[in-house]
This record gives sequence, structure tokens and C-alpha cells, in this order.
Amino acid sequence: MFLTNGMRKFTRKSSNDMRNQSDQSNQLIQLSKALDEADHVMVGAGSGLSTAAGYTYGGKRFQQLFGDFAAQYGIEDMYPGGFYPFENFEEYWAWWGRHIYSTVTCRP
Repeated sequence: MFLTNGMRKFTRKSSNDMRNQSDQSNQLIQLSKALDEADHVMVGAGSGLSTAAGYTYGGKRFQQLFGDFAAQYGIEDMYPGGFYPFENFEEYWAWWGRHIYSTVTCRP
């Protein structure tokens, strides 16, 4: 079973179309069953997930990890640094290598 089949049943409704408590409970039961029967579940998440986990992309942590990039390029935060137009691939991959390393190995 692929969970996207019928996933619309589980999407959040606007405040004008909120379901009553019983309907919400039934939806949770259906979702739980669908998850139990699924072979795979894919979760799409954005940058808010890492932020919710406590990762910060600026401030002291950024200065400790990327102070040299801040001084040389004027980058003030890890997020916009990912879009910086580095002049060559060496600089580009130096940034991204450190970014990946810091995200995977450094605690928030």
C-alpha cells in the first residue's frame, strides 16, 4: 500500500471546515491503520524541522563554524550562505562540506 492513496482524507482543514471530535478521532484511527499497513512512508519536511530540533543558523554557532566565511564574504547566517555566488567550486564545496559536516556531527 502506498500511503498517498487517499491522503487527502488526512489533510488539515481550514477553520471554517473543522470537523467535530468524533470525525477527528475516526481520522486518526484511519491514519494509524494506513501507517500500519504501509510498506513505506515518505515524510516531506522543510527547514522548520531542523529549527524545531534546536538547530540555529546564525549567532554564536554560526560564528564558531563559519566565522572565516563571514569575515571574507560578509555572510551573516548559514541559510543565505547556501545561496552565495562563490567564485569557484573549491569555495562552494568548502562551504557546503562544512555545512553538511556541522549539521550531521555538531549538536545544536
